[in-house]
Amino acid sequence: MDLKEILKEAGLDDKAIKQVLTTMKAEKIYTTSEENADIRLKKNKEKIEKIESELSDAVTKIESFKSLETEKETLSKEIEALKKAATEKEFNTALESALKEAKVKNNKLVRALLDTEKITLKDGKLEGIDEQLKTIKEENDFLFEKVVNGVPDFSTGGKGTTGTEGDNKSLGEKLAAQKSQTVEIKY
Repeated sequence: MDLKEILKEAGLDDKAIKQVLTTMKAEKIYTTSEENADIRLKKNKEKIEKIESELSDAVTKIESFKSLETEKETLSKEIEALKKAATEKEFNTALESALKEAKVKNNKLVRALLDTEKITLKDGKLEGIDEQLKTIKEENDFLFEKVVNGVPDFSTGGKGTTGTEGDNKSLGEKLAAQKSQTVEIKY
């Protein structure tokens, strides 16, 4: 049974019933067939408030994730810069080692003559440097140390004040002794 039927049983005519229902609607007075509707409405309002709070927290977290994304991009750029710097350092170390191996007198001058764009670092080895160093050495040999074959003898032949009696030999005596050791005698 609804309110209209209840009012009709109470003896109101249709015009009065219509006026009561219109006034209730205008005053925002509603009827329900549910028991304890006000308690259920209160609980639903609390649920809505809780959901709105959770939604607000979720929006805050999403915003923080956006800032994390920005931080991630920044860190990625920093990592790339560090990798590039490490590669550059490894390249420079390998280049210095190669120049030392080639017995270069002035690294700065030789580096200026090198086309580093054509030199690559693979597995710790420089590729393309040997040809360039060979060309530079042919054109500018004064930039490289001279390699002297044999064992140099820097003795002057004079008599020293230290050492044993054998050390006091003259240069001629030493040369004769060396020659006699290396000459093969045939019988």
